[in-house]
Formats: sequence, structure tokens, C-alpha cells
Amino acid sequence: HSTGLIGGAIVLAIATAVPVPAHVLSTITTSPNHEISSSPNRLSDFLVDIVPPAYSGRMAAHLRNPGSIEALAGSVATIRPPRGAGAAQVRVNGVLLPVSPDGSAQIGLVESGYLSVTGAGIQHLVPLSVTPDRVPDVRIVVPGKDLRVPSGAASIPIAAEAADDLALQSLELRYTVVSGTGEQFSFTEGTLPVSLSRSSERSWRADATLSLRALKLEPGDALIYRAVAADRRPGGAGTAASDTYFVEVAGPGDVPLEGVEMPPEKERYALSQAMIVLKIERL
Repeated sequence: HSTGLIGGAIVLAIATAVPVPAHVLSTITTSPNHEISSSPNRLSDFLVDIVPPAYSGRMAAHLRNPGSIEALAGSVATIRPPRGAGAAQVRVNGVLLPVSPDGSAQIGLVESGYLSVTGAGIQHLVPLSVTPDRVPDVRIVVPGKDLRVPSGAASIPIAAEAADDLALQSLELRYTVVSGTGEQFSFTEGTLPVSLSRSSERSWRADATLSLRALKLEPGDALIYRAVAADRRPGGAGTAASDTYFVEVAGPGDVPLEGVEMPPEKERYALSQAMIVLKIERL
């Protein structure tokens, strides 16, 4: 028993005396979005911190002497020139950045280009790739065409899909009911109740039933609908809409063909012109 205890103590002593290689520590503490170095900063190092916009949910990146920089548009970069470079100059895409008393410079990243850091005995030129946050891709997948129905009693299934490069915030189906003839049009807007299914934060589907009876459409009336999706950006910059589709209730003298595409170009042209007039009035 005493021999085993002595052997275990020797193994423990050796294990604590042997240092873990620096590259092992670095591997343990490094993730794809967050670079951490186990060794202390040198006077010749220049450092760049990239903080993505809060809505993106991405982690900050801490870079030492980067050979290139990739960032999401809207990220904030803090550049720290080498401490031994004296009064270093920092430029992004040719624009000289003001340097704070602690020696760092900061800028919001908008477009790709380059970062340069120059000073006493040092010169760094680093490619800068800024990826824009794309607006969602929105599509009406059911029925995906203009329709003419025989009466205002019809119910039409509608399905929309949206996808985003980061994450979606909302997906809805909006409609405008167009009533009247000639130049006497009236417009009523609203949003259809939908059932949302989310396969991921980036991919959503909305299903709804368009009840013309509930919306009180009469012969000759039309309904214009579209899907609207937004990502998590604040404001309206991350909003996108699908193609717009029509549903028309057959009027007197029209051929009531259920479920076919609405053929009369004159009627579609009149509706389009009426929508333009409405938008101009609002502006």
C-alpha cells in the first residue's frame, strides 16, 4: 500500500512540474468567432477588436496582427497600434482616424477596403472584408399567381416563406381590398391572421386562409396581398416584401372561372394605377 501511495505522489509531482505547451492552451480557449492568445502582448503587436452589432447575436473577435479582417456591416472596430510605434497613424479606406489618449482608434465598419497602421519602424496593410446584412428573401408559395373567383364566398389558402442570413424577427401577410369602379376606388388595408412555423431562426413559413366572405368582397372587388418579413435590425432597414398578387371576384358579365389566372390586362392596369395614386396621396 505504501509503495502505491509513493508512486502516485511522484506522478502527481511530475504532472504539476511539466508546463502545458502554449499551443495547447490556445487550442482550448479558441472558438471560431473569438481568438484568444495565451502569450502576453509584445510591443510590436497591433491589436484589433471587432464588436458585431448587438442584434446579430455574434461574439466579439479579438485579433492580434491579423493578416485580414472579416466583419459584419455595422460592427465597431477598435484598432490599437503597436506600443513601440510612437505616434502611429491609423487609416481605414484612406480615411485618417483620430487616435484617443490611450493610443486606440475606433470606427464603425460599413464597406470593404483596407486598414493601414503606420508608425516608427512599422507598416501594416490589412485587407478588410465587410459583409452586408442582407434583407430577408420572401416568397408567396401558395397559390403563387393572380386569381379570379366566381363569388365572394371563396376561401383561398395562402402560404409564404421567408429566409434570412442571420435571423428573422417577423413574417406577416398584408392585404388591400380595392372596391369600386372607374375612378371611384376605395381601399381597405389589413393583416391576415397566420400560423407561423419556424424550422430555425433563419427560416419561417406562414400559412393563412383568405376568406373573401369575412372581408365582405362583392362582385367586381379585388384584393391585393403580399408577404412582409423583417430581420432583427432596428428600424425598417431589414424589411422586405414578396411579389404582390391579386384575387378578383368576378363581376357582372365576367366569366367566373374559379382558380384561374386573372387575364384582363386592362383591369390589372387600372388597379395598378389606383395603387400608385394611393401611394402618391400618402406621400
